Amino acid sequence: MLRRLTMAILLLILSLGASAATAQDSGAPAFLRVVQLVNDGAAVSMTMTDGRPVLVNFTPGSISDYFPYVAYRSAAATFIVAPSGGAAYTRAWTFPPLAPGYHTAALVGGGGDNTLDLIVLDEDRLCAATRADDSCIILINNVRNSPPLTLNLDGRGVIGGVSYRQAAAASAPAGGYRQLTVVDPATPQTPFLRIEQGYFAPNLISLIAMSGGYSGGQPVNMRVGLPRRVPTDIITFLRGLTADLQVTDGETLYAAENIVALIEMARFETLFGNPNFPLTVFAPTDGAVLSVPPEVFECAMSSTEAMRALIFHHISVGSYTPAQLTTEGSLPTLAGTTHTFRAAPGGFVIDGAVAVTDAEHYMTLSGSLYLIDTVLVPPDFEQRYCALG
Repeated sequence: MLRRLTMAILLLILSLGASAATAQDSGAPAFLRVVQLVNDGAAVSMTMTDGRPVLVNFTPGSISDYFPYVAYRSAAATFIVAPSGGAAYTRAWTFPPLAPGYHTAALVGGGGDNTLDLIVLDEDRLCAATRADDSCIILINNVRNSPPLTLNLDGRGVIGGVSYRQAAAASAPAGGYRQLTVVDPATPQTPFLRIEQGYFAPNLISLIAMSGGYSGGQPVNMRVGLPRRVPTDIITFLRGLTADLQVTDGETLYAAENIVALIEMARFETLFGNPNFPLTVFAPTDGAVLSVPPEVFECAMSSTEAMRALIFHHISVGSYTPAQLTTEGSLPTLAGTTHTFRAAPGGFVIDGAVAVTDAEHYMTLSGSLYLIDTVLVPPDFEQRYCALG
C-alpha cells in the first residue's frame, strides 16, 4: 500500500513538472520596454549581454519601444550612465525571469549620486483586475524628495501613497475627466502634475511616469511620460469605445460604434483581431462617419465591393508607429491605394490634409490603431463605384 502511494505521489510530481515545463516552453513571447526616469538629467545607454543595443543616449522621460524578451529566463544588461557635468560610469543589472506578456522596466533614482535602481513591472499582472469597461493606470514616482503622491481624477483619489522610486496601479472607469492631477495629499492645491480634459479609454493601460525634484514645496525640472498600450486586439478595443462612456478630450468624442457596425457588416472582424497578421488601421470616429457626404455613404452601403474598397483604404499591412510612418513617408493600403505621411507638431498629417496626434495612437495586440476625425475616401471612389447610382 505504501509503495503504491509513493508511486502515485511520484507520478503526480512528474506530471506537474511536465506541465510546468510545457507551459514554460510553449513559445509564448515576452516583451519589455524601458522608461528612462533618471531625475538629474543623466543620459543613459543600455546594451543587452548579446550585444543588442536597446537605448542610445536616452534622456530622462524617454521611453523605448517594446522589444522581444525570452520568457522565463533572466538576462543581464549593461547601462552606461552619463551624468550632466560628470564622468560616465557603467552599471550592470540582471532582469528577472519574465512571464509571457508585456513588461516595463523603469530606471529610477539619480545618475550623479549613483542611486540608480531598476523597477520591473508586469503590466498584465498589475492590471489583471481591470474590467473590460475600465482603464488601468500605472503611476511611477521618481520625483526626488517628494512625499508619497496621490493620483486624482476629478478630485477623486484613484492611486495613493506612491513614494519616491516606487510604482502602483489601479483601475479607473473609462471616460472623460475634466481634470487629472498628481498631488501631495497635504498640499493638494499645488499639483505635481495637471492634465486638463484627460480621458481614459476602456481596455487601456496608461503609464504615468514622473521624474524630477521637489524643493520648497514645489516640483522642479519635472518630466512626464504618458505612454499607453491596449492589451486586446483592434476590433475588441473599438467595440469598447461606445458613445455612452463619453470618452472625450473636450473636443472629440472617441466613439467607434459606426465603424464597428460597418466592419461587422463586411464580416472583417477576424481581419482586425489576428495578432499574427499585424495591421496599421486608421479608424474614423462616429463623428467622422456621420460627416461623410450622404451620396458617398449610400454608395458604400449599396455595394459590397464599394464597402470593401472604402474599409481597405484605411488599412495597411504591418504595425507602424507615428515615427515609422513619417520615416516611411508613404504606405500602400489593402485597397491598392497609397497614403502619404509627413511629420507635424505633436503628430503627423495623412495625405497632406488629415491631422493625427500622437495621443490618438494605440498599440494593440493586432497592430497600430489611430482614431481619426475624417473618413478617408479613395481619390477615384465615386467614379469607380458610384457613377452608376
